[in-house]
Amino acid sequence: PGDLLRVPLRASRVEAVVLETLTHSPFAEKARLLPPDPPLTRLGGEWVQLLRWVSARTFQSGPSVAKAWLRLLPKKLAPWTTLVPKRGPRGMLATHWLAHPEQALIEHVRTLPKGTRVLIITPYTTQAERIAERLQAPALLSDDPKTAAAHTWREFTEGTSPLLVSTRVGAWLGLYAEEVFLLEPENDEHKQDELSPRFDARLLVAWLYQRVGVALTTFGRTPPLHVHERAPAIDLHPQLLIRHSRGRSAIPGIDWQALETFLDGDPTIPRLIIHPIRGMRARVQCRECGEVIACPVCRSALRRRERDGWCDVCAHAHLLPETCPRCQGTAFSGSAAGIDLLQQRWQAAELPPVLWRDGSPVAIDQPLAQHARVLVTQPALLGGAAEDVRRNERLCRAYRTLASRVQEAEGELYLQVNETDAERWLHWLTPQGVEALLLQERQDRYTFRYPPSVRLVKLLVNDLPERLQASVKTLSEAMRQAPEFLEC
Repeated sequence: PGDLLRVPLRASRVEAVVLETLTHSPFAEKARLLPPDPPLTRLGGEWVQLLRWVSARTFQSGPSVAKAWLRLLPKKLAPWTTLVPKRGPRGMLATHWLAHPEQALIEHVRTLPKGTRVLIITPYTTQAERIAERLQAPALLSDDPKTAAAHTWREFTEGTSPLLVSTRVGAWLGLYAEEVFLLEPENDEHKQDELSPRFDARLLVAWLYQRVGVALTTFGRTPPLHVHERAPAIDLHPQLLIRHSRGRSAIPGIDWQALETFLDGDPTIPRLIIHPIRGMRARVQCRECGEVIACPVCRSALRRRERDGWCDVCAHAHLLPETCPRCQGTAFSGSAAGIDLLQQRWQAAELPPVLWRDGSPVAIDQPLAQHARVLVTQPALLGGAAEDVRRNERLCRAYRTLASRVQEAEGELYLQVNETDAERWLHWLTPQGVEALLLQERQDRYTFRYPPSVRLVKLLVNDLPERLQASVKTLSEAMRQAPEFLEC
C-alpha cells in the first residue's frame, strides 16, 4: 500500500496508487497483470490513511483528492526513492503569537541545521512566493503548471530540495518533512484558496501531528476565538480622523480634513489609500423598492462597474437588468462609492499620485514601503463586511494585520472613523483589548448557541425523501438519551 505505479488502462498506461492488497477478488477473472517494472516510488501506507481521511471528510472520491495532490506526472520519469523521516510515537507541538509572525518564522527557519527537511504552509499565494524568495526555496502553488508542480513535490519527497513553501495544496507533504511550520491565517484563508477538494490545511497538519508524529510549529498574530492565549501588543498609535457631516471633499468617501492631513508634509513619503469597496459602487439596488440586484450565478450582490455589474464571489461580469425584477422600476442606485470611482475622481482633481489597495485580507497583508503613510477610508469594512456572527472577530484580526504591517514599515496609520466608534481602534492593538473582545464574543456565542460554545454537525442521509422524516425521528429519540446532544 502506498506504492505509486503505472498501470495499463485500455490502450495507455496511467498513474495509480496501491490502496490495499487482497487475497480474493470478484474481479479476479478480469484482472490484468501489472508490468514487472518497479514502482515509481513508495509513498507509504500513511499516505493512504491520510488520503482516505481527507476523502471521507470532504465527501470527495479518493482519485479526486489524489489527483489534486499529485497533479500530472511527466510521461518519461525515472523511479525515485521517497525519504520518510524517522519519528517517535508523538510529535512536538509549539505555538507562537507574535506581532510579526512571518518575519519570526523566516528567522526561525534560518537557524535550523542545514539539510533539515522543512515544509512551510501559508494561507496566501503571494505570501508563499514572498517567503520562498526570501529563503531561496521552491514554492508549490495551486496555479503551477501540472507537470512543474509534480516535479516540485517529487524533489521534496526525495530530499533534493529539503525546504519547500506551499499553500494548502502541499499540506500532505508534511508526511515527508522533519519540521512543519504553519502560518496561522487571519481569516480562514487556508480553506478558501482552492475549492476542490475543499479542506482546511490546519486540520490536515493536526492529523499529521496526532497520527504520524510530525513536529508542528504554528505562528500567528491574533489568537482565534477558541484559543485562550494572550494576543501580542502592536506598538502603533494610529491617528484617528473624525468624520463630519459637512466635511465632504472632491473625493467621495474622504472628508476634506482627512484629505488635507493625509497629503500634508513631505511629498516624497510613500502614500497609500485603502478603500475596502471594490468596483465603481458598493452594490446595485433599485431606488424605488430597495431591491439589491443579485448575481444570476451565485445570488451575491452585484457591484457596479462602468456599464455592467461585477460579482466578487464568483468573479463574473453580468449585464445589469433594464428594470427592477421586483417593482419593474428603471432607476438604480450604486450605493457607496467604490475604489475605481475614487481613483477616477483623484485623477480628475489632479492630486499627487498615491497607491491604492482594497480592504481584502490578501491586500492588507502585503508589506508596505518604508515609512509609508496609510489612510483607511472605512476601517469598519476591513477584511470584508459580511454580516454574520463573526464580523467583529474578523474585523479585529484584519485591523491588527494592517497595523502590524504599518509598524513593521515604521509608517503612519490614519483611520477615518465616526466619533462613537473611535475607542476600539486604539483598544484592539493591546492584549487587554483583544481579550475583552473575545470574551464578549464567546458570551454572545453561548447566548445564541453558536460554536465554539456548541458544535454543529451536519448529517447527509442517503435515503428516499419519504423515509427521511422517520430517520430524523429515530435519530432524535436516540440523541435524547445522551445529555451532551441537544437537538436534531
